[in-house]
Amino acid sequence: MLMLSRKLSENRKKKINWIKWDKVCLDRDGGGLGVRRIREFNLSLLGKWSWRLLVDKEGLWFKVLVAKYGMTDGRITRGGRQASLWWQDLCDVRNGIGLSIGRWFENNISRKVRNGEGTLFWKDSWLEGGSLSTRFNRLFELALDKNITVADMYRRGWDAGGEVGTLGVDVMDKWMWRPDPSIGYSVRSAYHLLTHLVPVPMATHNDVIWNKVVPLKVSLFAWRLLNNRLPSKDNLTRRGMHLEDSELCLGGCGVAETIDHLIVGCDMSSSLWIKILKWLGIFGPLPNVVTDHVSQFCNIFPVGKESQIGSQVLWLACCWSIWKERNNR
Repeated sequence: MLMLSRKLSENRKKKINWIKWDKVCLDRDGGGLGVRRIREFNLSLLGKWSWRLLVDKEGLWFKVLVAKYGMTDGRITRGGRQASLWWQDLCDVRNGIGLSIGRWFENNISRKVRNGEGTLFWKDSWLEGGSLSTRFNRLFELALDKNITVADMYRRGWDAGGEVGTLGVDVMDKWMWRPDPSIGYSVRSAYHLLTHLVPVPMATHNDVIWNKVVPLKVSLFAWRLLNNRLPSKDNLTRRGMHLEDSELCLGGCGVAETIDHLIVGCDMSSSLWIKILKWLGIFGPLPNVVTDHVSQFCNIFPVGKESQIGSQVLWLACCWSIWKERNNR
């Protein structure tokens, strides 16, 4: 045990954090790797149970919860301190309590009224803007029957003339999930909602990075390359790493090693790009900035999906070879 704990403590040495975790957890369209956020994913799973509380009231599990915690105003109560942690967390999601993101679940569900028999007039969100009890709290406090259904309210006559009648539709009401009304609640749609509460701009060069033809390790290399997060000498120096050798480029050109210089500006790499252009029968200068270089190089072929994919693969292969050659020196 002593040897194991010593080995674990040795592995806890502080390492370089190349990219913020928030960036890594963005989806690929937003410039990340699509790693799931544990908190948002857990809320999405709890939201699934909250959704089932609405649509599966005939299930045995629902009846067990009612028997254990009781029901008030059509909702299973929280149950106090004796409630399980799972149930307390589920109630927090359902009620929007203790969450920095607010009532995300309640604000994205609505009741689609058909015959009005299963929808509470005051408490259910069957109109735009949330429940009427929240929007018109003073009227709700004055209401004599706070649990009246939409159908009963309609029969009593809510029109200007006070006419009595029925909704005239022999179909049960149902709950709607606003982000995906046709399918209903899903963990995927809820997770997407929770991770896009703040708009995320679309990333550039995604088609190059995640080209399906190249291996995944090359795509990850390209992702770090275009985010300037490869361990070049200048990046290592900026992060407090002491280099035993010089900070100059390993190509022997006497210039400080940056990603832009290493990939497109060094004599070693620029000679490769010149030969590639000559081989393709194209003449002209290319930019000395990696992000501009990839944009221009991957659009030098005539319009066509296959030609564009080919140019992207060629660009990635050249960058990968330059990086491997640099590491071998």
